[in-house]
Amino acid sequence: MHCAASLREAAPLCLSCFRLMESCRIPARELPGRTAEGRPVLAASYYRSGSPLRAVHRAAKYRQSEGCAQWLARYMIRRVGLPHPVDACVPVPSHPARLMDRGLDIVQILAQCWAERLNSELHTDLLTRSRLGSPQDALDRTDRLANVRSVFSAKTSSSQPLRLLLIDDVVTTGATLDACAGLLHEQGHTVHLAALALRRELFGPLQQ
Repeated sequence: MHCAASLREAAPLCLSCFRLMESCRIPARELPGRTAEGRPVLAASYYRSGSPLRAVHRAAKYRQSEGCAQWLARYMIRRVGLPHPVDACVPVPSHPARLMDRGLDIVQILAQCWAERLNSELHTDLLTRSRLGSPQDALDRTDRLANVRSVFSAKTSSSQPLRLLLIDDVVTTGATLDACAGLLHEQGHTVHLAALALRRELFGPLQQ
């Protein structure tokens, strides 16, 4: 997917590209990242333009490659250590129109794989995206923060509070995670955040 080399086995990356992707793995001393509102978020990798992870991610998200999405989910699970138990996994929802255009919900696949790994439930009905908005990757930081306001809504909780793992694929400013986590908190749930990849700008000074 990155260097266009031919491989005998069905893998998205050759060994050289996989090693290059591993060089973008987030060191433990730099975790967690922080969203715009300061919420901690764990992730497997930096999202950099030259990383092979970006090529695999784009194949999953924009070329409907479910195999790449499953591969990314396995990679994320291996690289992200969760310090807290969870009752259910929740994907950040996409608008139905966006899903029709893309044809594949990569975030739901990530969340499904996490739920299977943790032997927990998958809740896709706790959050809905009620307004389409502009794609986040086409906006600057200020516009991204404004773009997610009033975009999401949460299902009114009629059960006991849950410990939730809220999952996204690529986090740029964290505004989307903040909006979703805030709504879930208002329903009484405890929310932990995890993503496949983060922009480097989300990290503060290195911890000593």
